Amino acid sequence: MIFIDKIKKSLNIFFNGELRFIKVAAISAFFILITLICAFSESESDSEISLYYSPSENGAVIFFGSEKADDTVPGRSVAAVKYSENKTSCAVLMSEGSSYSLFSISGGNVNRVAADCTNSFALSYSGSSVVYLSSDGKMNYYSVNKQRTESIDENITGFAVSPNGKSVLYSKNDGAQKLYVYTDSVSRYIGDNYTPLALTDNCEYIYVLAADDSLCLIDTDGDMKARLCSSVDDTALYFSNDLTSAVFSDGSYTYVSHEGKSRIRLVPYEASPVIYDEKFEIFCNSDNTAKLCGDNDLCGIYYRVSDGNGNSTLFYITEDNARIDVAEETEDFVPLKNSRLVYMTPDGKVYSCKKGESSLLFEGASSIEPSSDGKYIYYLNNAADLQVWHGGKTEKLAAGVKSFYMTSWNEVLFILNDLKLYSVSKAGDSDLLDENVYGCDVGTNTAFYCSDYNSQTGVFDLFCADKKNKFVLSYEGAAHIM
Repeated sequence: MIFIDKIKKSLNIFFNGELRFIKVAAISAFFILITLICAFSESESDSEISLYYSPSENGAVIFFGSEKADDTVPGRSVAAVKYSENKTSCAVLMSEGSSYSLFSISGGNVNRVAADCTNSFALSYSGSSVVYLSSDGKMNYYSVNKQRTESIDENITGFAVSPNGKSVLYSKNDGAQKLYVYTDSVSRYIGDNYTPLALTDNCEYIYVLAADDSLCLIDTDGDMKARLCSSVDDTALYFSNDLTSAVFSDGSYTYVSHEGKSRIRLVPYEASPVIYDEKFEIFCNSDNTAKLCGDNDLCGIYYRVSDGNGNSTLFYITEDNARIDVAEETEDFVPLKNSRLVYMTPDGKVYSCKKGESSLLFEGASSIEPSSDGKYIYYLNNAADLQVWHGGKTEKLAAGVKSFYMTSWNEVLFILNDLKLYSVSKAGDSDLLDENVYGCDVGTNTAFYCSDYNSQTGVFDLFCADKKNKFVLSYEGAAHIM
């Protein structure tokens, strides 16, 4: 199983006192795991963050990379967690009965943002600010670096935060639904009867829903820059990392638009389409950004869309804005550098694709995990054998494999049906790591697994490793990961 969700960014928008999750993360049967991808730095402040809830400690236990922090996040239970783009900071909502408290974790430090708030909050993409509604109905802005809170407004009906965290787009009930943008401690009125969706760092592009449910781009004066779609389906609405691109549906087709200047028709809209990868720049160039060409059009992008009936289409947008249908049905697929990816079809065939052109590599796979350079492809076949494909040849590594995982340092971890955990190197050498292992997952610089799971208490022992050190027992009595 490929952890595509590790590179997804869910867009959380607050409307009328509720969080509308456009994308919901998958939940594991044993524990909830969000392992975070960070920059390649060895300092604690740049390490990926993981939160484990422990019944014995009455709160969340923090891990920076593979190291357990001295601090915990106090509270009876973890209600919600939101992370920054580089996954090295997060905002944690803790519950105490019917009340909530909000915390910020950044740079190895834990700070209380609010002692009494609602469950409506947002962390900016940069991780520099937290916006939340307090229990008295006011919206507040918290600067993570300055550790300072400012009150913005009240009677809030919706809000969105810019990626850099310096601006907040919000609406309030003041006789009519009025739209404002908050920047540098000042709120500026924009217009009436707009629902806030998103805004770019410089407020050049402000996405809103108009009263007729049309998707619009407006400026800070409320003037219309572009009407992208009439009667947009907001359950199939996604934005790129920098919010200059949008993917949306008009009920007939799904489209992608960049800066409101172009609209490329992708696939027919049927039933309730699910966009698998809203952070679609990740499928472009080696620097993981969308390449621009011509009149600021998007190009060099792989994209996959489901029609809601179990069918999906993988396609590629070329540099001259032509669309190539790569495959009508795909299951696992992994983006590589230079507009390349590896994908698997439902019949177990595995293909390599470059700039929309596919070539068959091998058949008989049930799940795949390519190495970071794409030269090695590890896969399970229908007989539960772990095999590796390299240079046109296939080699069997193990039989009776329950699951397997690829680390960022190109070491493969696999669990057998008898719950033994092994590691295997590129040379094909296998080492037994532990027994009674019930779950495993990997981040960019770390890997985790749990063993000795107690089905009655729901707790397990947590082992952590990084690219320099082997697995060690890091925590006993963990219940799950948020």
